[in-house]
Amino acid sequence: MDYFIGFLHNKGYVNVDRMEFRIQCQDKGVLEQLNIFLGGNGTVRGDILRTYGEEGVLKALYYKEIELDGLSAGFIRGYFDANGGVYVRGNKYLQVTITADKEMAYALQDALITEGIESIVKPYKNSHQLVISKQTAAIRFRSYIYQIPVCRMEKNYSKLFSV
Repeated sequence: MDYFIGFLHNKGYVNVDRMEFRIQCQDKGVLEQLNIFLGGNGTVRGDILRTYGEEGVLKALYYKEIELDGLSAGFIRGYFDANGGVYVRGNKYLQVTITADKEMAYALQDALITEGIESIVKPYKNSHQLVISKQTAAIRFRSYIYQIPVCRMEKNYSKLFSV
C-alpha cells in the first residue's frame, strides 16, 4: 500500500469536476495493480490508466494529498519509481535523483538520513532535486527501497545499481 501511495504522491492527474483520474506509466503491470488499489473501476489502455466515477477518483485524490507522518521504504520506492532516475557514466560515476517540490525533497532527505543514506537537495527548474551521488549511499538506497519485491525500477534499472 505504501508503494502506491508514494507513486500517487508523485504522479497522476485528478479532475474533480469531471470525476476523472489519469496516470501514465510505462509498466502496464504497475498500472493494473494501481487500478486494483483504487477499486478496480479504471481501464488501462497503452501506458495510461483512466478512472472515472466518484469512488476511484476520490480515493486517488485522498492518497495524493494525504498528510504523511513519516516516509516508509515502500513510500520512497513508489515515489522513486514514479519519477526517479539512475544515471551511470562509465563504470565509475553513479547518481540517483528524485525530483520533487521543496518540502517533499527535504522530507525524503530526512527519511533517508535516518537510514544512513547521504544526499543533497538542490533547486532544479521549478522544483527541487534530491541527489544521491556517493556510491556507498546509492548502495544503501538500493538495499533500503528494495526490501520488498515488485517495482518497475528493479526490473529495468537494477543493473545500473551494480556499479
